[in-house]
Amino acid sequence: MLLYVVLVESALELVPQQLWSERSVLSSAKNKGKHPSQILLDRSLHHAAMLKLKDGLRRGRPDLVHQAVLAVTGTPAYLKGEVKLYIHTYTNLVLDVLEGTRLPKSYFRFQGLMEKVLSGEEGSRLIKVKEMGFKELIDQVNADSVIGFSRKGVLMKPEEWVSKFVKENSILAIGGFPRGSFSPAVLNHLNAIISIHEMPLESHVVLSRVIYDYERFRRQT
Repeated sequence: MLLYVVLVESALELVPQQLWSERSVLSSAKNKGKHPSQILLDRSLHHAAMLKLKDGLRRGRPDLVHQAVLAVTGTPAYLKGEVKLYIHTYTNLVLDVLEGTRLPKSYFRFQGLMEKVLSGEEGSRLIKVKEMGFKELIDQVNADSVIGFSRKGVLMKPEEWVSKFVKENSILAIGGFPRGSFSPAVLNHLNAIISIHEMPLESHVVLSRVIYDYERFRRQT
């Protein structure tokens, strides 16, 4: 059994053309010696410019994505090849993290890698990028069950949601955005929406907990 973990609508993208001429973006690009189209959108650097963007408050958080990725790739299940990681972005790209890949723990190295990958530069054998929506990804992996995790979901104990919803090919969908809920494009394809705690939890915390719950259930069966 392979468990698919998908960071959904992740706040990871290159600066959109709409913002290329913004002062903060030009400054960031100049500091890196790159064109604005080759750097990551980052709220910590481009906050004022991002106010002009649709869904600006949900975008430009590559640091959040980095934390979530490390939460997955450090688990025993991932290291043993039992978990497959995908990063689905707000702009409908899917980053296929190849089996066994350990992405950089340093945020600055992760940032540089993502800029190369999303710019289509050669040399990355760690991640493959495709233009793909969430529904297309579900079809590609032939998922039997797609489970979303949200504070707005049904509060369930680990043994309940794992035993009831995890099938042969299951997707665990966790938001890769800083605030808000799944869009209808994602909600319409979830078989269940589960809450694991009464409090709102950050994505990397949710990932650590649900993968641990899955590992523990597998050991008991």
